[in-house]
Amino acid sequence: MAQLLAVTEAVKSLSMVEAEFGLRQIVEDDFFSEWVVDLPEISSIERVAIDRLKARFMEHFYQGQITEGSVDRLLVSPLLDLAGFYEPGLRVVLVIATEISMETALPQALTYMVANPNGEQPMFGLVTNGHGFAFVKMQRSSQGMVYGFSDRFTLMARQNQLESVLRILKNLNPA
Repeated sequence: MAQLLAVTEAVKSLSMVEAEFGLRQIVEDDFFSEWVVDLPEISSIERVAIDRLKARFMEHFYQGQITEGSVDRLLVSPLLDLAGFYEPGLRVVLVIATEISMETALPQALTYMVANPNGEQPMFGLVTNGHGFAFVKMQRSSQGMVYGFSDRFTLMARQNQLESVLRILKNLNPA
């Protein structure tokens, strides 16, 4: 009898995902330039909103453990709303909000992205555990399925790095 495991239990490393699905990581800057090139500016209203999101999340964080649901409600959903991803006709980029480490969440995101039936178009994902954020890009190329990661952004920095996260989300928004 086949045994079914949750992705978090079955996928433990990037090397495992690469071997299982024939993926190859691309580290050249021009492969995933969407997270650094021509990022839109954010308004003063958006800046106030992300400062409030960070302050609210950090207050909850300091009070105790944050669950996946809390990460989604306190950060992810409001960020996607600010970036315009809830407008009619748009499909949300893959988002994994998790309590687990980023090292575990990134292979998990790749596994979900491989399963996307629209693999001909570049796919983007956002992985967060609330404290850290990373973007993922995957696309089919002449070398097979390839992927790349952005730098990681953290709420633990003195400057609010949610500004960068919002700018990238707005850049990835096809509307």
